[in-house]
Amino acid sequence: MPRREVLIVNGYGCTLTPDLKRYLDTVLAYARSNRERIAYIICSGGFTDPELPKISEADLMADYLQARGVKIPVMREKNSYSTYDNLMHARKIIRDGTTPSMARNDMILPYVEKKEVAVTIFCRAMVQRKVAFLAPRILTKLRARPIIFGVPTKEPVRSLLVHGIMNYVDILGWYVPPLRRYKQRLQRKGIAHKIGV
Repeated sequence: MPRREVLIVNGYGCTLTPDLKRYLDTVLAYARSNRERIAYIICSGGFTDPELPKISEADLMADYLQARGVKIPVMREKNSYSTYDNLMHARKIIRDGTTPSMARNDMILPYVEKKEVAVTIFCRAMVQRKVAFLAPRILTKLRARPIIFGVPTKEPVRSLLVHGIMNYVDILGWYVPPLRRYKQRLQRKGIAHKIGV
């Protein structure tokens, strides 16, 4: 079976909580049962926790998966601060077959050129609607119809409300790019301010 599938694992915090373990165990189970067709996994997420400025979401997730025996190549994308960033950076990795921190992975490139890449995206269930909206639009040049797994997590009511509102802000940001860029600047500025950069 050709290895033409790419898993994108969207970031979910820089601390290994029980919810994050469940999230990554879902990814792990999928990767193990489909290892014959997966070319690589992209763990996507930056340094989003000001309390832990040296830990990226991508590193935490990749380390967890590799420590549990994942033999599929894992690429670490550490520049994302939002779902939009996750998908944009993942698209570039799939298209180019590489990240700045990893050697080139040519396994998937013939399928990219033929527009035969399969993309599976893991995210938290509370952002699944946003991912389902953004992914087909961002990955459109790959002609990949993404499959999206929204993994249920236990979130405080406040977090559910904030993310519910932000989902719609991010969807609106697709149509109003200045709104999206403004939100991204605020996110990065807030994190930079908290860690003293």
